[in-house]
Amino acid sequence: ESETESEPKVEGKRHELTRAISPGKLTPYLRQCRVLDEQDEDEILNSMLLPSKANRTSRLLDILHTKGERGVVSFLESLEFHYPELYKRVTGKEPTPRFSTIVVEEGQEGLTQFLMNEVVKLQHQTRAKTLQELELNRKNCTLEDEQKKLRLANQELQAFQQRCNKMREERNSYNDELLRVKDENYKLAMRYATLSEERNMAVMRSRDLQLEIDQLKHRLNKVEEECKMERRQSLKLKNDIENRPKREHVFDLQRENEVLKIKLQEAAVQHTGRNSTQTQTDPPP
Repeated sequence: ESETESEPKVEGKRHELTRAISPGKLTPYLRQCRVLDEQDEDEILNSMLLPSKANRTSRLLDILHTKGERGVVSFLESLEFHYPELYKRVTGKEPTPRFSTIVVEEGQEGLTQFLMNEVVKLQHQTRAKTLQELELNRKNCTLEDEQKKLRLANQELQAFQQRCNKMREERNSYNDELLRVKDENYKLAMRYATLSEERNMAVMRSRDLQLEIDQLKHRLNKVEEECKMERRQSLKLKNDIENRPKREHVFDLQRENEVLKIKLQEAAVQHTGRNSTQTQTDPPP
């Protein structure tokens, strides 16, 4: 195909190509075909200005566009070799690798060298994939062991979860019981406060009653003393009444008393006369 036929097909599929192609696979063949040099390859693969695979593929297409028809043909041949399905979608033809460009540039020996390099590259890739598979198998075994551990841990976790749920139910039950006990305690506290107030009132009433009792005791003691005194006086009066003399004896005593009075008067008169006589007989001083 001429450049005017191939290039529009490539540009029409540019978005799909930049998303699907890895430039590192195509650059060795394109360098072998001498449409890329070492500087171009380094820029495409290592430039900091091309952070993504799509950017690097787009830059590759831009460089090949500057190489004319030879660049487009070499690109399609590399695409036919490495991405046959993509080649079919771009050109509409079945892939039949011919490597015409590399044969023209390098001859059969160049093609043989390229194919040998590709075989060696594939061997390295196969070896790397084998090592990767071994590593993946090892990781898979490790992950299976981890999965078993996680399964056991999950079972333990489920058991703990069930236990936690049971403990949560028990806690809720205990909370309900606690609320009930708190209500009862509140009622008891209110009852206790009421009883305390009643007790204080009873103590005050008891003190008042004790004071009244003490006053009554004092009055009782006073009344008892008065009663004792009255009793003693009554007994004395009774004894006096019982022991008083009889009327005849009283009359006798009265007569004796009269006689004694007369005698006393006579004695007094005699004493007075004796004193007068003595006064007359005594000489003056």
